[in-house]
Amino acid sequence: MSDRRRDSRIEVELPFTLRDDAGNEWRCRTLDVSPTGLQLEVDGDQHPAVGTEVTVAVQGAAEEDWEHINARCMRVVRQQGQQISLTYTD
Repeated sequence: MSDRRRDSRIEVELPFTLRDDAGNEWRCRTLDVSPTGLQLEVDGDQHPAVGTEVTVAVQGAAEEDWEHINARCMRVVRQQGQQISLTYTD
């Protein structure tokens, strides 16, 4: 991973909700935020499959500061255990 990409990352823990078109919903928390996407840890035993497109929403008080992420469509590109990586589709 290049230093430039690493330097652009933001360390912050935020609660997220992911929703797919079928109405499935997952609650997550942030592991990493970068200009290209998010790495999240999914609460519970279920997680969206690789390739699933989801709508991302920040939950709680931080919601206003993260409007650029809210309601954006993202695709799950990697999954390991309860950790998933998402990238923007736009």
